[in-house]
Amino acid sequence: MVMGNRVMFPMGIVFPLSTVEPASFEFLRRFSTDAPFKMSAKHFMVGITAKNGKFAWRKPDADILAKLEDYIS
Repeated sequence: MVMGNRVMFPMGIVFPLSTVEPASFEFLRRFSTDAPFKMSAKHFMVGITAKNGKFAWRKPDADILAKLEDYIS
């Protein structure tokens, strides 16, 4: 969606990446460097599948947030 001079992603951009594999964070580093917009770790959500099989989006925990900030800042 284009609003004025900004491009918006109403449902966000989904990156199906592992939170424990270093290659995932390297991918985010390369993507954020070349992206035509500024990425911020505070806007990320992590998909969690509970033991009962239900899926939910959550804010990243402190460890993941720190990794995101290191790799995309």
